[in-house]
Amino acid sequence: MNPSLLVLLIALCAPFTAFCGETAPAIAFFTESMGLVAPGTDRGPRFVTAVWSDGRIVWSRDPEAGGAPYLTARIEPERIQQLLKRFEERGVFAKGGPRRSWFGPDSSYQTIWLSSGERHLRLETWHELIERNPKLVVTNGSAGALDGRSREEVIRGDTKEFREFRQLWSDLRAAISALVPAAGEPYSGAMTFKLPR
Repeated sequence: MNPSLLVLLIALCAPFTAFCGETAPAIAFFTESMGLVAPGTDRGPRFVTAVWSDGRIVWSRDPEAGGAPYLTARIEPERIQQLLKRFEERGVFAKGGPRRSWFGPDSSYQTIWLSSGERHLRLETWHELIERNPKLVVTNGSAGALDGRSREEVIRGDTKEFREFRQLWSDLRAAISALVPAAGEPYSGAMTFKLPR
C-alpha cells in the first residue's frame, strides 16, 4: 500500500478509534429532548452523572441542567455493583418490570440508565422537570395544574403504578447522587456514547 495513503487513512480514522473504544457507562442520569426545543438548547443528552463499572465517574457541575463542564474521579467499583444488585433485587431488570417511559410529546425529559451484564433498564420521565414549576403536578404521567391543592395531596390520589414509579425513580436518583464525590478533576473528554433503548 502507498505509505502516503496509509498515513492519510490513519489520520482520518484516529478520532473514531477512541469513540469506538469508549464503553457505555453502567449507570447514567441525563436530560434529553424530543420534538421542539427552546432556542439555544440542544436535544441532548445532557449528562448529569455517568458511572462506569471500573469506578470511573463523570458528573456535571450543573446538577439541574447537566452538560459540560464536567468533573471526573474514581470511586470504589464495589459501590457500583452494590447499587446495581440492590435494584436488581427490586426487579428492575425483570421482564414485566416497571413501565419505562412517562412523558408527553415534544417534551424534555430525564433518563436513568442502568446496565448489568446483558440486561439494561432505561427509565424516562418528565415529572421532575415539570414540577420545577410550583403550580404544576404530574399524575399518571400527565402534567396538570395544582389548582390550590398541595402536590402531596394530589400525588396520594394518583394511580398506584405511577406512585410506585415515582418511588423507584426517587430511590435511584438518591442512590446515583450518593455516588458523586465531593471533589473531582476537570474532564474534557467526549460524552457521545449511545445507550440502547
